[in-house]
Amino acid sequence: MFGLLLLSLGQDPGADFFEAKVRPLFAEHCVTCHGEEKQKAELRLDRYGSILKGGESGAAISPGDTDASLLLLAVSYEDEFLQMPPRNQLAADELDTLHEWVRMGAPGPATEGAGAIKLEDFNLEERLKHWAYQPVKAPETPSVPRSLSGSSWARQPLDSFIEHRLHEEGLEPSAEADRATWLRRVHYGVTGLP
Repeated sequence: MFGLLLLSLGQDPGADFFEAKVRPLFAEHCVTCHGEEKQKAELRLDRYGSILKGGESGAAISPGDTDASLLLLAVSYEDEFLQMPPRNQLAADELDTLHEWVRMGAPGPATEGAGAIKLEDFNLEERLKHWAYQPVKAPETPSVPRSLSGSSWARQPLDSFIEHRLHEEGLEPSAEADRATWLRRVHYGVTGLP
């Protein structure tokens, strides 16, 4: 059950492997010749669907079969006429990563979206700095200077943030609503009717 929950939340190990190891490898070594602007041999490696489709020579990979995958043949430099990237061979650990990916069934991102995946813009460290990936922590409650009336109206920590901002803007909080006004506001908010 917990595994299903993780999978439903987007915690797919295959997709994570692709994002963390395979996509950066393509971004570093492949997209200059097989990207959005240029597709040598009609092969495009900046979209997951295009990776599966392949180019002039057919499918670039055969998920689960490392021997039948043309991409692996090209990057391994075993064929003297098909050697990619042309300037220098991939490192041994990069080759191992591609072989492992194909053995896993060549998993890709959960959703590709309508547009091209911009592999050349990929930077995992920058993505992980996004606020959504930061650990949750309680912010420090601001100290609130006393209002002109000499007392603070903050009852909850959240009120301190509001009162602090009001003070920064040079504003005073409104007077507390009487019971009838409060009831009218709640009724209107809940039912939508005055």
